[in-house]
Amino acid sequence: ALALLALSGCDKKAEGQVVAVVDGEEITAQEVNGALGAAAVQGEPNQQMRNAALNQLIDRRLLAAVARDEGVESSPEYILRKRQLEENLLVQMMGEKLAR
Repeated sequence: ALALLALSGCDKKAEGQVVAVVDGEEITAQEVNGALGAAAVQGEPNQQMRNAALNQLIDRRLLAAVARDEGVESSPEYILRKRQLEENLLVQMMGEKLAR
């Protein structure tokens, strides 16, 4: 219900590669496909799997918005963990680039 409220509460409409808009933020088909890939979906995902992945993305966006509203992103622990995650992602992606 909260997801539907957030989706209906904004003026922006989902168009083209955009499959949903949550609090003015777009969720694209590429993000849904990425979530399906991260879940190691075997074979071609059906519409039910796509809907489940989309619902998870919507839930994550809504929870992240609540965390921002609560000031979590300005805490020292968040800042440190964000930096570590960014560095790990950069190292991982560089390794993938070198492997190609």
